[in-house]
This record gives sequence, structure tokens and C-alpha cells, in this order.
Amino acid sequence: MNITLSSIFFELPPLFEKLRSRFGSSYYYIDIPFSEDEKTVAYVARQLEDMVDFLEEHTGQRLSMKKLTKVIRLSNEARYYGLKIRELRKRNRPLMLGRGGVQIMGLYTLLGTREGLDILKDLYFTLKDRAARGFKPLQDSEFRLYWIHQFPPYAIKILDYLERKLKAAIVVEEVMDVPSMDLDEEKPFISLARKILSHPAHGTVANRVNLAIENAIEYQVDGVINYSPIGCRLGRCGVPFLKERFKQIDIPFIELISDSIDFRNYSEAQLQTRLEAFVEIMRNKRTLSAAIG
Repeated sequence: MNITLSSIFFELPPLFEKLRSRFGSSYYYIDIPFSEDEKTVAYVARQLEDMVDFLEEHTGQRLSMKKLTKVIRLSNEARYYGLKIRELRKRNRPLMLGRGGVQIMGLYTLLGTREGLDILKDLYFTLKDRAARGFKPLQDSEFRLYWIHQFPPYAIKILDYLERKLKAAIVVEEVMDVPSMDLDEEKPFISLARKILSHPAHGTVANRVNLAIENAIEYQVDGVINYSPIGCRLGRCGVPFLKERFKQIDIPFIELISDSIDFRNYSEAQLQTRLEAFVEIMRNKRTLSAAIG
């Protein structure tokens, strides 16, 4: 029996209905409203409970609350180490290559698993050791960057060019943001609903913009890079608002547009030229600030 759970990140019920019709599979769609009030939390929580009923009916297996509690504890512990990683990176010069953070997007789908916890825990102690020893993978970086969204794996060497050649280090990534709250073992569906609604991919663009501004200020970045995959509404719809807000607080912002899958729409030379120009903007801004103050 084929079962599909519609992604909570992309509201595409017509697509899943077509897939259901074509392949004869069942699917469950979770509706995520824009608001985050208590009524909305209860609404999403009920859908999660109904999803459990749906899965039990179609798989013939029962949800083990004992296992769910274990998953919640693992998730909360992983979040603890995620927060400690963020604090380490906030207080120190670059302790890891930015491409590692950009590529780690899938890690947060592992929260609640032993593997996810082990990866974050190992990363924390690795970075802590580097900070204690004064080890820096980028010894002479000049600029601190905030990276928004992801990047195509086939083009990852452009990040090496950015960090090693242009000396602009990625110190914080949107995809490395930690869930804003622990999950409650006593109220799993309510706390899961709160977690979903707090994610910047949901709600208004303002939520995502505010998080970006907060990260940029906390990590004292010199510039912001937003990678926009062609055809990705989530990656591109907020760009005009992000650009305007960063302009208001005088932090240079650039949007890079490419294809996350089809490398035929990717031009490394063009991206290098744009990044060189962007770094020059940050350098000129720093020079001007030094001259004035």
C-alpha cells in the first residue's frame, strides 16, 4: 500500500491529489495557517492527532507513546547541543567552513533520532576543542557573512572560492537555525504544533525577515547572501522584503539565483564575478566607516 504525507513546507494539495489518482495511493494533507495564536495551535495539533489515526488505519500499526516520548527527549537534547554550537560560533572567529553549515540542512530532519543527536554532539565538541586550541580553518578571513537558504551540492566549490579566495567567511546559516522551543513530553501534539508554527518557513514573510535581521545582528555580520533556487517560492518570495530591511540597517545584501538540480542553469564564472563585486562593496563600506569614525 502506498502512503504519502503531504509536506508541511509546501502547500500543494492539487499535486498530491494527482499523484494519488495516478498511483492509487492515499495521502494526508496538513494545513498550516499563517497565525500562531492558541486557536491555530489547537487546530494543527488536532491534525497531527488525526494523522496518527490515518497512519494506524493504513499501516495496521499502533503509535507507541513510549517511543514518542523517547523521540521527544532525543530531539530536546539535540536542540541543546544545537544552541551551544550557535553560541560558540557567535563568540569566536570562524570555527568551521561555511559550506559545512549550508550542506547540513538535512540534519534537522534527524532531530529525534540517535543519529541526529550524535552528529550535533560531535560537532559541538569539535568546535569547542577548536576554540580552546585557537584553531581556525580560515585564518585570515576579513568578513563575516550570513547565508540564507541552501546551495546546490554540485556547485559547492564556489563557497570555497568565497571563503578562501575572497576571505569572506560564512558564520551563520538560516538552515542551521535551532527549533525555538523544547517539546513537551506531556503534550506532544500541542508542542509539535507550536514547533511547526514557529518555523520561519511558515507564517508571514515578516517572521522570516525578523529572524534574519536578528541573526545578522547577533553574529555581527558584514553582509548577507540569499541563494534563490529557480522555481522555489519559499526561497524567493521574501527576497524584496529581506533586501529592503537589510538596506535599512546598512548591511549589504545580495541574491544569487541558480538551479538546485539542473547544473545547466549554473554559471560559476558569473557567480564568482558577482561575489567579487559584493565583497568589494563590503570592503568599501568598511573603509568609508573607518574614515568617518
